[in-house]
Amino acid sequence: MKKTHIIIFTNTLILIGALCFIYIEFSIPYEDEHILYATTDAHQIIDFWPSVDIQIDKNGEFWLQGKSVNIQTIGKVCSHLFSPKQYGPDLPINLHVEKDAKMRQVKPIIDTVLKSGGHSVRLVAKRDDHSFHYFCKEIDPKNFNSKYLFELSQKELKLNGKIVNQSCLDNLKYSGVLNESILYCNEEVSFQRLVDILPSIRCTQLKIGKVANEVAPLDQLSAPRKAGK
Repeated sequence: MKKTHIIIFTNTLILIGALCFIYIEFSIPYEDEHILYATTDAHQIIDFWPSVDIQIDKNGEFWLQGKSVNIQTIGKVCSHLFSPKQYGPDLPINLHVEKDAKMRQVKPIIDTVLKSGGHSVRLVAKRDDHSFHYFCKEIDPKNFNSKYLFELSQKELKLNGKIVNQSCLDNLKYSGVLNESILYCNEEVSFQRLVDILPSIRCTQLKIGKVANEVAPLDQLSAPRKAGK
């Protein structure tokens, strides 16, 4: 009887150790020494769902869970993790990006996640108190459509071709426009600039590159005017 208890106790310890490893490996954000984090004042989102951490420095080099890798390796790992026998396509990928890195250096990772069967990435930034915040961005191309298109460049932000400022965004806050919009980010925009603008835009879809389709001007999206006015 004692031998049975010892076996059960030993197996329990092994199971607890395995669960702790999974939690540490996939749930706790990896803090990388290779990058200087972008910062944000946005509120923290706590999420214990398993995830994978990828780091991108300002030279466009990649680290996977702290190990230097190339884009081909990331693709193979993602394909494995997104398989039904593993975590599936909803497994989040956390992108820890050097604050001065250009978005053209981030684009290969997002493209690889999509090609590997993933649905979303989370853009990671730090708050002033050094806690983590995840900007959750849906990147499923099947649902990538909207009549409200933001364009972010190094110097300005446009909504359907018209330059907008913070005051305009505040006025749109409760209209539903922000929740339904798409953000097209210029490839030369720095990651820090994107992080700075995301809390104000609050859109759930991000694409790096130019707007591919024409959009209606803002005045054509408003309610039709009554006859005679």
